Amino acid sequence: MDKDHVNHTPGTDFPWRFADVTIDPALPGRPDFRLLPRLDDLQFLLVLEGSLELRTAASQMQMRAGEAVFINRGTVHDLVPAGRCRYRSFTFPEHFLTFYEGSPAKAFVERVTRAADIPFIHFTGHEPWHSRIVVRLEMLAETERLSTEFHDYEILSGLTGLWLDMIRMTEVPAHSAGSGEGNERMGRMLAFIDAHCAEEITPENLATAAGVTEAECVKCFRRATGTTPGRYLTEFRLAKAAELLSETDMPVARVGEAVGIGSPSHFGRCFREKTGHTPREWRQLFGRK
Repeated sequence: MDKDHVNHTPGTDFPWRFADVTIDPALPGRPDFRLLPRLDDLQFLLVLEGSLELRTAASQMQMRAGEAVFINRGTVHDLVPAGRCRYRSFTFPEHFLTFYEGSPAKAFVERVTRAADIPFIHFTGHEPWHSRIVVRLEMLAETERLSTEFHDYEILSGLTGLWLDMIRMTEVPAHSAGSGEGNERMGRMLAFIDAHCAEEITPENLATAAGVTEAECVKCFRRATGTTPGRYLTEFRLAKAAELLSETDMPVARVGEAVGIGSPSHFGRCFREKTGHTPREWRQLFGRK
């Protein structure tokens, strides 16, 4: 994965994040780990080349070049490219759209962000207003490229116009079980994995954390990730291990223990199968300089 341009400002008063991402399996690079993000922020994606599949806890959706999607806050999702793909990501907090405490704008924002049955909105271009959304996103990308002294204000203005175009045409469905509940279940299971990564975790543990049966637990993971809870857990542990190897000086054996893979030989074998590198080689290549 190559992020041609990334603007990360999460610790500032302007936590806007823009990324231009190219994924090309034919190009060598740092291996990526397939983990499910659950964003507290709002996100738009615009596909520029190739195609990208969006998977949530309840459904899958294919996006092609020229199409866009809005991903609602708290939506557990995975992005799966079909070969070479390029897309732009626009991520920002909800309060960018509500202006100030007590603002009447808040109701127009929360009618979508608090709708559990709107995990995402797909803009295919089949409707005229979909094209307006795509144009708005292209304008935001141009604002990012130019980066004038008015950048922050231009971004806020652009996001407000984008949101207004979207909510004018979006029908909020009456509540029904399904996508919202499935998303919450996945969220609880992912939170459990994050909190108990170093411990033994079974499908029964995950099912209990989400208040579902083991069979439903497995079904949720297969629907959202295309794999089993056990395989996802291994992916999560190896991703955490890669982070520790890159960002800390923790001994390799301790890294394996910290992510729940206690046997040094088993940890080394799993890590090499995933990344093509031993843990020590990974640290040499991608560790702090």
